[in-house]
Amino acid sequence: MPIFLLGQGQLTTIEGIVKDRETGEELIGASVYIPNTTIGSTTDYDGRFKFELPKDTTSILVSYIGYHSLTVEYTGQKNLTLYLERAATEIEEIVIVGYATQKKESVVGAIDVVKSEDLLMSRADLSLSNALVGLVPGMTSIQESGQPGENAASIFIRGKSSWVDNTPLFLVDGIERDYNDIDPNEVASISVLKDASATAVFGTKGANGVILITTKEGEKGKAKFNFSHNLSFKQPISNFSMADRASVMEMKNQALFNDRVFDPSAYYSDEDIRKYRDQLDPYMYPEIDWHDELVNNYGVTKNYNINVSGGTKKSNYFISLSYATEGDIFNTIEHESYDPGFLFEKYNYRTNLNLDVTPTTNIKLGLAGNISTKNQPAYGNSSDDSWAKSDFFKLIYYKAPNYIFPIQYENGEIGHDGGGSNPYLLLNYSGVHINRTNTLAADLHLDQKLDFLAKGLSLTGKFAYNTKFDYIRTISNKNNRNSEFNVPSYLYTETDTLRFPNGNYIPGPVSVGDEKLNAYKRNLYYEAAVRYAQSFRNLHDFSALGLFMRSQSINKVKWPAFEESWVGRVTYAYDSKYFLEMNGAYNGSEKFAPGLRFGFFPSYAVGWMMSEENFIRNNSALDFIDELKLRFSYGEVGYDKSASRWTYLELYEGGGNISIGNPAGNRGTYKEGQAANPEATWEVAKKANLGFEVLLFNYFSAIVDFFNEHRTGILMQRRTIPDWFGLEAPEANIGETKSQGYEISLTWNKPVQKDFSYMLQLNMSYAENRVVFRDDPVKMPDYMKDAGKPIGSNYTLITDGLYQDWDDVYNSPSSVWGAEDRIPGDFKYIDFNGDGVIDENDKVVSDYQEYPSINVAFNFGLTYKSFQLNGLFSGVSGVYKVVPDALLYEFTNADYETANPHNLNAWSPNNLATNVPILRSNNGTRSHNQQFSDYAYQKADYLRLKRLELSYQLKSDYLQKQLGFNSLRLYVGANNLLTLTDMDDRFDPEAATLASYPLIKSYNTGLTVTF
Repeated sequence: MPIFLLGQGQLTTIEGIVKDRETGEELIGASVYIPNTTIGSTTDYDGRFKFELPKDTTSILVSYIGYHSLTVEYTGQKNLTLYLERAATEIEEIVIVGYATQKKESVVGAIDVVKSEDLLMSRADLSLSNALVGLVPGMTSIQESGQPGENAASIFIRGKSSWVDNTPLFLVDGIERDYNDIDPNEVASISVLKDASATAVFGTKGANGVILITTKEGEKGKAKFNFSHNLSFKQPISNFSMADRASVMEMKNQALFNDRVFDPSAYYSDEDIRKYRDQLDPYMYPEIDWHDELVNNYGVTKNYNINVSGGTKKSNYFISLSYATEGDIFNTIEHESYDPGFLFEKYNYRTNLNLDVTPTTNIKLGLAGNISTKNQPAYGNSSDDSWAKSDFFKLIYYKAPNYIFPIQYENGEIGHDGGGSNPYLLLNYSGVHINRTNTLAADLHLDQKLDFLAKGLSLTGKFAYNTKFDYIRTISNKNNRNSEFNVPSYLYTETDTLRFPNGNYIPGPVSVGDEKLNAYKRNLYYEAAVRYAQSFRNLHDFSALGLFMRSQSINKVKWPAFEESWVGRVTYAYDSKYFLEMNGAYNGSEKFAPGLRFGFFPSYAVGWMMSEENFIRNNSALDFIDELKLRFSYGEVGYDKSASRWTYLELYEGGGNISIGNPAGNRGTYKEGQAANPEATWEVAKKANLGFEVLLFNYFSAIVDFFNEHRTGILMQRRTIPDWFGLEAPEANIGETKSQGYEISLTWNKPVQKDFSYMLQLNMSYAENRVVFRDDPVKMPDYMKDAGKPIGSNYTLITDGLYQDWDDVYNSPSSVWGAEDRIPGDFKYIDFNGDGVIDENDKVVSDYQEYPSINVAFNFGLTYKSFQLNGLFSGVSGVYKVVPDALLYEFTNADYETANPHNLNAWSPNNLATNVPILRSNNGTRSHNQQFSDYAYQKADYLRLKRLELSYQLKSDYLQKQLGFNSLRLYVGANNLLTLTDMDDRFDPEAATLASYPLIKSYNTGLTVTF
């Protein structure tokens, strides 16, 4: 008893709080105690602790799962604030795979994972597809337009394997949805599945790879709020221009001379040329750079997000709200009733709830959606009038005349020529299409443990509901833009239309909430699965999955579309060293005839964790090897997206009228339009993958994959059916391709000292493809056959330089395109069939690819105390772009004289060392030169500084006590800051054509607050 009382008299009380050093978040359940004793406590719901300890205590130990333990010196403090650092290597990383999750060490498929923090580096990109650029080896991302609301990138995995469709399958929380509708702040991780072992379970749609997007969920603890704001100023990457008017006039004079035109009145006088060059009277002799005049100094993009997460022992939640707006880079006039510019505005919302209803029953509820509004000038009949949009941008870039009229006269009258060729007029006074889109996605997921039957057994179910509709309103200017007028009187007509997702249009009026809204698109998804996972004797890990899913897409104006799958998977691991996985999917698609609607697609994968073998683990000479794994997979994956819906049925269409009866009258007829193919079935991809992963010195990692794919049964129309067959040939499973390549990912992530660390990562991939069979006619020359050539190759003439003199012209093959008009300086083509005449039979299937074979990305990050610098270079190689005739040759516009700056370097007797053909005055004399040839291709390899960001993270007790913030992060950055390419600097090498909204670079600033 005396000893006990003495001990009690020597006790003192200590209290404090334990936080995450990075986020400032309080840690619940952390252990705080005296080393080698049982004296201590655990932190409560607020991360606080309090207990009594002996006064002679010298140290206190703090530990928490997933964090480095912390020992602090105790010198009698009464209140402590303790920060723990995350220990990533101590957390068992989980990877999302098809219909399940796996430990990273046991994954034997080719799967890459992108984490949330990596996506948020691309803060100026509202599209998730653009945020993925450079983060995944083997992924090709091509952004073809910078238009607000239409700037998403096209994504391909491991190149192209078909000439039909190469788009991967995108799943959001396991459901096929438009991933670009998601705010990147909502994403927890993205898994990119590449090989057959990972994608076979998705059967009908998995042949081109699968991208699984998992949204965020809450974590146990009190509510944590995150607020972020980004402000971006954007400009076009390229500054486009045509040749100035005075130079064009001089080129026209030279072209007339080259064509031996002797009429003096056909030539421009020196005085006329001088007037355009001096620009003393810009209204009479205008010189308009349309791109420069119509493009603003900058456009503005703003986006905001606030989310909150938290939870208790039995539930957690994540709630997110976002708002974003994208401004225009074009100079527009905001009218009283509308703004005619390219604008985009979007609201996103998401709620994910996770409830433990009982100790064995878990329910997850998800509700998400967005409301967006997209504006664009009403230059076409509708907002999706792609032809009108393409023609509008061509007008801005190169079709509009730069010398006939000014943009606007002094009296306010808008310049025009009566033909609607003033892009300023079309941009500002055509009206506006306003497209509003609403989407809704709801999920219900049930997980019932059945341990009372067998430990590790569970039953899961999922129901998902998606809906989407567009509401279009057009405001049109009643004035005739093709006639003379002064400043418009702002009279408008309004047309309201409900546009269904299938493209049909139903005239209004439409009231929101009225029964007419039943015509929107609706998707229903059902899933039920039995799962089993168990470990035996700490040596054997076994899991099994049996799953059924069915989806139904309903549209009021279409027949319902159905899909069905029965999926099985078995995995086995022995002693965490040897891994086996077998998958099988029995998939159904209603695109094919009864009896051929289901197919079975198996896959197999094995893995060997060599680093766990004794000859490595117990060898001190190899202790620098932390992880070494080999894996191999093979499987078959089906694909039906390339199939038409009614291939197995005969299709009839309207025929001509016939005169029948007395008195005679016209009667309509029907005729067979397409012959049926009742044997049409799946396209099948057979995939093999060999890979290895290694981690050395705990900071250098390498992942290398070699892949091969053989695709058969590609649906296509036969090319060997003669014309006298009389019908459109049905699709048949006859196409065949092969592709192969490799991927490399190298990462160096090493802390140098306590306050300084750096990360370097190189991602590189190579993918080549070849057509094996595309029904080439037997007697077709080999050089004209698709077989053996890259997918998507074009027929083209091959140039052999330029004629250098008249002997060169006379001694070369003739040409069906104006042979008598050829002169020195024209193109010399290769006569492939050797018949002495250049014609269509000399066009070859070229090796020029419009998609890159090599992708490379270099990520880097530097951290010094609270400062961080991150950047990303991305680039491609082996890709070519086709330049339109108007941007290659001179005077191609039938109505206006335009030419390009490079035409000034045209061949002449004094300029022999050039590849630019001699100037010709009209399309007749230029016919030989303007045939499609390899001259139209420009190598579009590039290296781009895609992202650069400098940030400062502020964490302090002052923020917590005075402002209530756990952390405050400030940053500045830029996107698409620098591009290195050999392509004409008027073009962006990534954009498809000069018939779309220009790609942009941006300068960003913003903040992120956690509280």
